[in-house]
Amino acid sequence: GAAETTFAPNATMTRGEALEAVYALAGKPAAGEATFSDVDADASYYAAAAWAEKNGILNGIAEDTLAADTKVTREELVQMLYNYLGDEYEGAVPEFRDIDKVTADNAFAWAVKEGIVSGRQETVRPLDLVTKAEAATMLTNANK
Repeated sequence: GAAETTFAPNATMTRGEALEAVYALAGKPAAGEATFSDVDADASYYAAAAWAEKNGILNGIAEDTLAADTKVTREELVQMLYNYLGDEYEGAVPEFRDIDKVTADNAFAWAVKEGIVSGRQETVRPLDLVTKAEAATMLTNANK
């Protein structure tokens, strides 16, 4: 949340926060060490970053840079969930007006099929920053 007693559902999430959420969904397994140069050992997302790196959940924006404070897009969160939960899905890419903006075709097709994400007004908005409310919905749907 935004503070101990507030959630701020319309606030956007960072890559670090999204990693922490997916890591929690995984049950916070043993993680090892993160090798990203921009992830301090005392960062709240350190274990999540180490786990994600070890398990191929999320790559850095460069070979050794996670950019955990960068805002996360809907597509990035879908890709994280797909990398954690998805099987090598090769289904049809859903028909949405903005599907050409999706670079993670298999991940989005899987997420729509599994009910993790749905379109709105015939769009999936892959490049939009994900809000905490949207992330909570995606994570809840992924956990079913």
